[in-house]
Amino acid sequence: MFRPNRRRIALIALVVGSLLVGINQGGILASGHVGWVVWVRVALDYLTPACVSTLGVLAGSRRPGAVR
Repeated sequence: MFRPNRRRIALIALVVGSLLVGINQGGILASGHVGWVVWVRVALDYLTPACVSTLGVLAGSRRPGAVR
């Protein structure tokens, strides 16, 4: 993938993922009762915006009339 796109995707994942972690897991992380399931959820909170922004970049860079 094109290097500027990777940077943009990583930045989006970092910012949006951090917001999602704060919203979804903030209370649990603040309480200190963190198990492996919480860390899986934290990883998914970062992975979700990365996947969405990657799909957006791919859809936006698709040439009109290209064969699927």
